[in-house]
Amino acid sequence: MPLMWVSANARGDQPEKADNMSEAFIIGVFWAPPREHTNEQHYDYLKDAHINLVPTIHPTLNPSGNVEERVDLRRRILDLAHERGMKVAVTDPRIYSDVQAVVQDYDHPGLGGYYLRDEPRRGDFERYGQIYRQFLHHDPERIPFVNMYPSAPGGMRRDYYAFLSDWINAVGPDNLIYLLFDNYPFACLETFGNPYYGRGRSHGNVPDYFNDLEVVRELGLEYGIKTGLYLQSVGIQRYLRTPDENDLRWNVYTALAYGIKNIQWFTWWTPVGRGEPFTSAIIDPEGEKTDLYEPVRSLNAHVTALGPVLMRLNAVAVYHSGVIPDRTRDRNIQEVPEDFFFKPADPDNAVLISHMIDQTTGRQYVMAVNKDNRSLIKHADNLVLDGPKELKFTVSGGITELGRISAVSGDEVPVDEDLSDGVFSDSFLPGEGKLYVLPETLR
Repeated sequence: MPLMWVSANARGDQPEKADNMSEAFIIGVFWAPPREHTNEQHYDYLKDAHINLVPTIHPTLNPSGNVEERVDLRRRILDLAHERGMKVAVTDPRIYSDVQAVVQDYDHPGLGGYYLRDEPRRGDFERYGQIYRQFLHHDPERIPFVNMYPSAPGGMRRDYYAFLSDWINAVGPDNLIYLLFDNYPFACLETFGNPYYGRGRSHGNVPDYFNDLEVVRELGLEYGIKTGLYLQSVGIQRYLRTPDENDLRWNVYTALAYGIKNIQWFTWWTPVGRGEPFTSAIIDPEGEKTDLYEPVRSLNAHVTALGPVLMRLNAVAVYHSGVIPDRTRDRNIQEVPEDFFFKPADPDNAVLISHMIDQTTGRQYVMAVNKDNRSLIKHADNLVLDGPKELKFTVSGGITELGRISAVSGDEVPVDEDLSDGVFSDSFLPGEGKLYVLPETLR
């Protein structure tokens, strides 16, 4: 497949949207520290983990019937976040009745937006679309957030594109700032077997995950809307397994490859007293860091470094090699074309290839992701451990040099390999992705 120019916006220029966080890649959390842990220590934990958006979502943060107490608590959270360079998305029951009062009560430099609803039903789209527009009218500098269902519940697999399109049109394509959804792919294997080949469970299904990402990617390009995803950082007994470091890395980089520009960790604090029996998340119920904290912190640091470049890029095509997800659903998952200019040398390697283009300059990028989040290496003592995997790629179309965006510094660094034979190798951790930069002369 030849190198090509793809328009950054199929519908032409869009009005500038009110979004004072638009320059930063959003890294947020669901299930914030509860009231008794709303303190400097726990907001330091958030800051140190490179979180930049904290929605006020936790049952203890919603004292019923006392508006003054609720506002005071949220303003304390706004102070804690602002002092650490973070933003807050506030929740308040009055969003349904008095938008203007909510905007006035939370006017604060730490305010990033308003969390309106988690997973609205289709019949509620018009209502929440109207509320969304009211917030934009009264506060055009902040972002309203609404999270959408994945395709699995309610028989939406066959019309997920239409379902999300209805939401976009209820808000207005020129108004919606983020098309945000959730999908949690890591199933309990002892309950569901291998979810990679699964055919439709509401919890933990990799084919649904990639199909949903593809639908959201296409809609984002079609309407010129940024996209966001809730990532899985918790388990639910008998349904979702607790992810490990490799799973977390896979979740992050597969999302980035599909052009996601807003990630939210579900969950930060471990939920208790719910109908679902949750396992420990990033912070346990007593407020202690779990073994997920350091991997999440490290991955967030990488996203923060890559973010300024990723915010400029459109994922114009995403291809799979190795095991291909089930393609019998509503959208098409594509294999890497034979004539594509950047592809795995071994088509059996499980790799994700994302063709990305800078919306402003037209410069081209490729993100390659090791889809195998259980890469194995064998040592002399016959132990089998997770470890890095050497992946070989072939390049063509006049590519004689490559750069790579460092996930540490965010700078472009050269790929120090001779490409005269059209082949190069790189080492990938399980689930890891790397962002390659093509020469400026290529269009």
